[in-house]
Amino acid sequence: MDPSNFYTGIVAELYEQLKSTNHSYEPSADLITRTGEPALELGSGDGEPILDLRRRGFDVDGVDSSADMLARCARRAADEGLDVTLFQQRMEEMELPRKYQSFSWQARRSRCFQTTRPRCSR
Repeated sequence: MDPSNFYTGIVAELYEQLKSTNHSYEPSADLITRTGEPALELGSGDGEPILDLRRRGFDVDGVDSSADMLARCARRAADEGLDVTLFQQRMEEMELPRKYQSFSWQARRSRCFQTTRPRCSR
């Protein structure tokens, strides 16, 4: 199985209950405040932290390879009355309709933020 297709079916449905940590929206919010909008969240999954960022009024879109995870994110957004723009694409094949000032990617315990140079923190 292609790793980008892992979060489907039962894995996507149980993701919230099985994940080991919750990601804070604060590092992404700080980055967007410093570098400008719009922003893109890579691997937005079922909505963490993109929904927190949208609640706070940030202009941020999300991209993920899993249609099931994006469907969960869209349902959560709709339940809260949030407008969220999501794209189902693999990161290495992205073709998006607009340009972004910054993007964030929260992978495992690391957070990587990119504007003009990569910066990562643990």
